Parts: sequence; C-alpha cells; structure tokens
Amino acid sequence: MRSVDTDNATVLREVLQDNTTEASIRAAVAEILGRSVDAESAAALHAISQDRTVEASVRVAAAEALGYGVDAESAAVLRAIFQDRTVEASVRVAAAEALGYGIVAGGAVASGAFLWSTTVGNSENSVVLREALQDRTVEALVRIAAAMALGYRSDERSAAALREILQDRNTEVSARVTAAEALAGIRLW
Repeated sequence: MRSVDTDNATVLREVLQDNTTEASIRAAVAEILGRSVDAESAAALHAISQDRTVEASVRVAAAEALGYGVDAESAAVLRAIFQDRTVEASVRVAAAEALGYGIVAGGAVASGAFLWSTTVGNSENSVVLREALQDRTVEALVRIAAAMALGYRSDERSAAALREILQDRNTEVSARVTAAEALAGIRLW
C-alpha cells in the first residue's frame, strides 16, 4: 500500500464527506482512501461508515475500505457496525467481509494466511463473526457473510463453528453451503 499525496488526500476526504457529491463517486473515493495509510483518511472512513445519513452504498464502500491495513480502531468500528442490527444488512455484510479478509500493511492479502490471523483484533473479530453465524435471529445474508469471513480466519474455533453450521439441518441452505465453501479454504497451521 502506498499513501496518497497529502494535498490529494485532503481533496479526496472533502469529496467523501460532501453529501452533495454523487454516491458512486463517493464510494470510489472511499475505496481509494482505504488504500491510503494515513490516520486522517481512516478517521474519515470511520465517520462515513457509521453515518446513517449517508447513502448505504457509500457506507458499504467505506466499511470495505477499512479492510485495508486494519488497525485496532478500524477493527473496533467494523465490529460495531457488524453487530448493530439496526444497520442495513448490506453495510453489515461489508463490515463482515472487511473483518474476514483484512489486507495487512504492505499490501499482502492475508486471507486464510498466518499474517491476518496474527493481526489486530483477531480473537475479538472471530468471536463476533462466530456469534453472528450461530445466531438464528441474525439475517441470513449477514450470517452468510460471517461464514465467508470465518473461512479466512484459519483458526480451529472458526472451523468448528463452520462445521457445526454445515451439519445443522435447521440452518438455511445458503448458510450451510457457504460454510462448506469456507471450510474448504481454511488452512489450520
């Protein structure tokens, strides 16, 4: 990952925070800022991802962008979004995906790899994702996102939770299929 030039980052943050700018542009800007490594951009993404006056598509992009270079504060924001049942399912799904696939500093995608499993909030993130997966009152789409995210976690507890969902005949078929796919990708070290 490389940092966006300071002047450019300032303009990008202004566009992201401008409610009169088209949602598609703001969503693209959120993704660009997510690849940046500066604290001001992360703070802007935190604010946008949690602001319910902002269009859901922009909040989705901001939540996804927080999956790049995840730090403790971003992980906490993503967990809060994911756990808040009053937030739209699309935003919660984006938060789950960001918690699961987190891209670590340096640009190495660590899905299912040792790098992500040893980074910020691993234990807390896994617990939140497992709880949602096992809670039948959580929307199916969000449970599916949790199953996919757990597939990237590469830890025994996540694998056990996925096995349990796969074998539970009372769980919706789509969540069971996703659990099977996620299990196929888990590599326990």
